[in-house]
Amino acid sequence: MELVVDANVLFSFFKSESTVRDIIIDPESKFGLMLYAPELMLSELDKHKSEICVKARISEEGYELSRNVLETFVKSMPNEFWQDCKEDASKLLPEHPKDTPYFALALKLGCAIWSNEKKLKWQSVVKIFSTKELLELFK
Repeated sequence: MELVVDANVLFSFFKSESTVRDIIIDPESKFGLMLYAPELMLSELDKHKSEICVKARISEEGYELSRNVLETFVKSMPNEFWQDCKEDASKLLPEHPKDTPYFALALKLGCAIWSNEKKLKWQSVVKIFSTKELLELFK
């Protein structure tokens, strides 16, 4: 299953005892996920590095190590790849422009988004899965 994963889900990846981390790393391949994110997701994580370190109780070195691991499991897609879908994506949730890149990438790939933000479900074009829904789906 292919999914675009949003930055808020990825913030949880940095906690060592995280369900999100277990799903993304998935050593038993029971989820079989191919994960994608707009390349701006990396700068979004870096922008919140201090907050992530505090909440995940990790050092900056731990953050960098986890970020490198994350990059091996989530394919960062360049802006040029999904730009042609940006206009359509911006119409889905015009009141939430920060989510436009995630929707544009999902439209381009023809896949769902993994997000725990309930507001993203206010549209009906792109399927949204929460972490809880993914776990139930793969029970």
